[in-house]
Amino acid sequence: ALNVSSDVLDGFTQVEDGLNRSNENVAERNEDLFLRLKAFNDQNPEKGAVWYNKATEVREVTQSLYTLVDSLKQAIVIQADGDDGDVNNIVNRVLDRNPEYFYVDLDNSSFAVDDFGFVEEMYFGYKGTKSQIEKQRLELETTANKILSYIDEDYSTFDKVLFLHDYITSHNEYDIDGVYEDVDKIDFHSFDAYGCLVNNKSVCQGMSDAFYLLCTKLDIGVYMCNSYDMGHAWNVVNVDGKYYHLDITWDDDSSKVGLNFDGENFLDVVGVVSHDYFLKSDDEFLALEHYDWTKDITTECSHFENAFWENVNSSIYIIDGYYYFLKDSALVKRDKTTGTETVLYSIPSGKYTCGGKNYVWSANNSVLAYNYEEDYLFMTHSDGVYAY
Repeated sequence: ALNVSSDVLDGFTQVEDGLNRSNENVAERNEDLFLRLKAFNDQNPEKGAVWYNKATEVREVTQSLYTLVDSLKQAIVIQADGDDGDVNNIVNRVLDRNPEYFYVDLDNSSFAVDDFGFVEEMYFGYKGTKSQIEKQRLELETTANKILSYIDEDYSTFDKVLFLHDYITSHNEYDIDGVYEDVDKIDFHSFDAYGCLVNNKSVCQGMSDAFYLLCTKLDIGVYMCNSYDMGHAWNVVNVDGKYYHLDITWDDDSSKVGLNFDGENFLDVVGVVSHDYFLKSDDEFLALEHYDWTKDITTECSHFENAFWENVNSSIYIIDGYYYFLKDSALVKRDKTTGTETVLYSIPSGKYTCGGKNYVWSANNSVLAYNYEEDYLFMTHSDGVYAY
C-alpha cells in the first residue's frame, strides 16, 4: 500500500473545492444556455434540433468527466487504504497522519454531500477557543522539541525509536477514566498527542499520536495502526528499511494492570516499562493477542526476535555508547558495539515499612530513571533512592 502524504490527501480536498467552484461559476450560465436551446428546439425542431443535440451531448460528456475525476480519487484512496477506503473519510486520514491538528473535534463536526454522495462542505468543531488552541499548539510544539533535544546526534534509528518508546511509556499515565468512559471525568485530550506529551495522561490513541508526531519530526517512517474490534491503536515504524509493530500502551505495565481489573482497583506503576510489544512482526503481534487491524503495510521481519530487551523491566537509557537498564534483579550496562553486558549493582530483596505495615521489596519494585538536565541515573530501593 502507499503511504499517502498529508499534502496529497489535502490535495483531494483542493481538487474537490476547485471542481465545486468551477461548477458554481459556470453551472448557472450553462443551464440558462441549455434551457434556451431546449426552448428553441421545442418551438422550431427543424432548426433547433442540431444545436440542442450538441448541447445535450456536451452536458453528458461534462458529467462523465466529473464522475471520472471522482472515481479516480476513489481509486487512489483504495490504493492507499485498501478495499474499504472511503474518499469521504479523507479528513480522518489527514488527522491520523497529522497529530498536530489535535484541536479538531470530529465529534462536533459535520459535512454535506451532493447528489452523487460526495462531500461538498465540511463544518469543523474545535476543542477550545482560538486563544486556548493557540496556547496549546505552542505548548505541544515546545514540549515535543524539548523531548527531541535529549536525542544525541550519534543515535541510530533504532536508538531513536527505543528512546521515544521508553520516554512516552515512562512519562505517561494511562487514563483509566477514558477506558471506562466516565463522561464526568474524561479529558478529551487523553485521546490526542497533547494529552500524552503535555498533560502526561492519555489512552492508546494519545500515546500512538504522540509517537507518530515525534517520529515524523525525526523523519522516521511511521504509521498509525487501528483495530476497531479491539478498540485499540498502536504504531508501525521503519527501522533500517524494515517495518515493525510497536505498542507503547501495552508496554506500559500500568495500563495492562488497569485492563485486568475494574476501575476501582486500577494500579498505576509509575516508571515501570516493559518491551514485550516492541518491534514485532505481523505474526508475532497476532500471537500477542492483536488482531483485525487496519493495514497500511505488512511487517514480516523478525530480526529482533529474542532481543536483549525482552526481559528488561525498566526504561533503557543510552549514555556514552552504553545501554543502561534493570534486568534479572540488577542494574546492567550493555556495550552498544560488542553487546557485552556488565552488572553494575545487584538489587537485593529487603523489607520496608509503610503506613505502619511491613512489606517485602523485590527487584521488580525498583524503578530506573535518568535526569537529562543533570546527566545522572537514579534508582529506587527499599531504603531510599540511589544515584549513579
